[in-house]
Amino acid sequence: MQVRLLGRRTATVHAFPTADPRFAEDVALALEEARSVTTDPDELRAAVIATLHRRYPEAKVVPQTDLGALLPASEVWYAYRDGAVLAASEAPEHRSSGDPVGQDEHPPGP
Repeated sequence: MQVRLLGRRTATVHAFPTADPRFAEDVALALEEARSVTTDPDELRAAVIATLHRRYPEAKVVPQTDLGALLPASEVWYAYRDGAVLAASEAPEHRSSGDPVGQDEHPPGP
């Protein structure tokens, strides 16, 4: 989703997890609500975070680092429902040993 900022700048917002369409919809609604009040990027992001925290207390909205930017006239923001791309329970170190990802590729031989 895209939102117009001050001047000609725009921000593209990516919502994670991508498999949660409700969160993406809530991000879009929060952006629309905040955009009616301000176009300042920092104020807009703060307003979106405040709105999202009502339903998603761990939510974060962070700007892309300068190293990842391709076009200076556009900003990219990442909205994380659980504060990160993967919730702590989904991170590899939290997977059960029955999960194929958590198993050794080369189990010990006899």
